[in-house]
Amino acid sequence: RASSETLTNSTTSFLQLKRWNVSETRGLGFRFKTFLPDALLLYMDDEGKTNFLRVELFQGKLRLTCSHGLRFGAMAVEIGDNLNDLVWHQVLLERNNSITTISLESGRSKSTVNSREETSLIIKSPMYFGGLPPNLNANRVTQPSVTILSRFLGCITDIELFEYSNSGQGNRRKGVLEKSDGISPGCIDKCQRENTCLNNGTCLKQIHHDWVRLYRDWLQRTGL
Repeated sequence: RASSETLTNSTTSFLQLKRWNVSETRGLGFRFKTFLPDALLLYMDDEGKTNFLRVELFQGKLRLTCSHGLRFGAMAVEIGDNLNDLVWHQVLLERNNSITTISLESGRSKSTVNSREETSLIIKSPMYFGGLPPNLNANRVTQPSVTILSRFLGCITDIELFEYSNSGQGNRRKGVLEKSDGISPGCIDKCQRENTCLNNGTCLKQIHHDWVRLYRDWLQRTGL
């Protein structure tokens, strides 16, 4: 999907896209921006068994967690910092047998999870961006604790799959949307559209339900 979507509801927002067939397409890319330091960005699994892939914001960093089975359990890596700065950030996930690589900003920061299971990741579920559907049967979720993570509030765009050839090049195709809730089209920026701050105030883009918080600098200076 090349168009931007704004996830606005902290209890229902999610984007459900067609399953990522990791045996055919090695790469998955998307961009996001948010003000939340902790939130679920992406989740997919084998629908209740042992394999899952999760990408989340944790204290402003990007955390990738993968599980290829029960023998060694889940493994996690973190990259980046201060990613909740309301600036667009580009994420790329690359799969190669038992290896999963996550990178930021066209490879300027990257890290790899190398599963000791030495098996390919099995994905059967759709791709869930921002949160899981509220009515999803818990028995179909491999990692039930993912349901208690904070939903993502902010903008997501450019969800694409990459089909790599032996030369390292490949075609791109857009992710196919299946379901969604708590979504507004485009990337909402009320500060640009209608900055109502007075007295040298700073407009902070708090995307949740289209709210805008106004921080007035003169109050801080005067202590009022």
